[in-house]
Amino acid sequence: MNRKNLQTLRAFIVSGAIAATLAACATEGVIHPAYLSNLLVRIDTQPAVAIQGENEVIVTAKVERRWLPNQPITGMHVHVRVGETGPRTPVVEHGHSGIYHCKVSLQDPHAQDLHLELAFQDAPEDPIKMIVKLR
Repeated sequence: MNRKNLQTLRAFIVSGAIAATLAACATEGVIHPAYLSNLLVRIDTQPAVAIQGENEVIVTAKVERRWLPNQPITGMHVHVRVGETGPRTPVVEHGHSGIYHCKVSLQDPHAQDLHLELAFQDAPEDPIKMIVKLR
């Protein structure tokens, strides 16, 4: 991802479009994917419907291009936090697949939100921030 595409992506995110595209589907437990320019970010939980106790958070990041579909974005710095004040949990990449996962502990999954930070390798000091509602 070159510098111009990264700046375009950040401008798109700052515009607030991410807030409109991220939502939770409480009956299915699958969080809708967010399309940001040509970047696809999908967040899932295991079990499918978040429960009280340990849950796994799975973040999938891909670039959608016509000539190279579903190219994974590898080497990102991803952190998850439960609520605004919870500790930052680093998310581990599963090989070079663009799939990142970690375990989080939820006290009340219907009242708590996940706060994600995604940073690209060339700009770790300027992360993309997302709030995921599990209800």
